[in-house]
Amino acid sequence: MVSAGLIAAGCGGGDETTTTTASGASGASGATGAAGKPLTKTAFIAQADAICKRGNKELNAEGQKLFGNIPRGRSPRRSSRRAS
Repeated sequence: MVSAGLIAAGCGGGDETTTTTASGASGASGATGAAGKPLTKTAFIAQADAICKRGNKELNAEGQKLFGNIPRGRSPRRSSRRAS
């Protein structure tokens, strides 16, 4: 579950003006497209948003499995929490 939290922490906030570069990264795992050309900012954000959407869907599904029976606005009791 920790890794899922790390994924979610990187999502959102696409309005920042900072620029980062990656050297040696290419293909599906790097900041370049299929042809090896650098992605535009718009394409990079679109890919990142898609990754976040999938991650958020997985996190929400796990949350529903663990806490779905708890009424909105209530906290789980210690006795009902499961250790990961």
